[in-house]
Amino acid sequence: MVDLTTTGCGVSVCIPVRNGAETLAAQLEALASQVGASTVEVVVADNGSTDDTRRVACSFAERLDLRVIDAGKEPGINVARNAAVRAASHERILFCDADDVVQGDWISQMARALDRAPLVGGTCVETILGVAGRELGVATRFSFLPAPLGACCGLSRECFDAIGGFDESYRGGADEFDFFFRAQIAGYELIESPARVTYIQAVRGARSEIRRSFHRALQEVHLYRDFKEAGMPRSSPGAALKGWALLGLSIPRLLSRQSRVEWARLLGRRVGRVVGSLRWRKLYL
Repeated sequence: MVDLTTTGCGVSVCIPVRNGAETLAAQLEALASQVGASTVEVVVADNGSTDDTRRVACSFAERLDLRVIDAGKEPGINVARNAAVRAASHERILFCDADDVVQGDWISQMARALDRAPLVGGTCVETILGVAGRELGVATRFSFLPAPLGACCGLSRECFDAIGGFDESYRGGADEFDFFFRAQIAGYELIESPARVTYIQAVRGARSEIRRSFHRALQEVHLYRDFKEAGMPRSSPGAALKGWALLGLSIPRLLSRQSRVEWARLLGRRVGRVVGSLRWRKLYL
């Protein structure tokens, strides 16, 4: 059970979600198994779900200090994150996703880290079809500044208010990196927590992966536009050329489903970078 007696301060766990009915229960179950104090609340920010997300969340009302709020004024994970923080009762804010599962004493570990610094990140264990793979923790992003993944991070309300919250113009990628970059540039310290999350990667088809990678790459150019003057370096033209060359060389292997998915990711990334460079008039290939 979570132990917050060292500080007596509460914690708000915020979960932004859109159409997460199939996965949300596993995350709420994991949180419920850790909660043993009234100073932990869970805020589910529903970003316009059209499935049973709200019903699934409300089914945990007797096991958690739970609020389900409407965060559907427009689509976007940062819209939901901002709404969740504004609705939260406590000064320490934790974030996890609706399609992952927090491990062990995640709440306690993240809360203790927030007692030492206003920004924290944990480790996401990437899992595909139940098989654990890469561990994705706090790391330097785009050769610029360190940042955690939004699926396992935390921040103080004072920092959130001072920075102005999450930038809602980021949609589909780089959304959490923008916040953590701005916060560190403003002088807020980021530390790493030993807390871990099972970061569940859905198995998608090639068409879905193209769209996902395209939007992520598009927002990476957005990030470069916003942080170029702060020192974020330009992407390597050589790496971009190698990427395009790999697309061509990989065509003979597209009979394999896995190869098609990997090719789709690479294609989406390369096209997204080109379109983003044109949209924001910043060359970031």
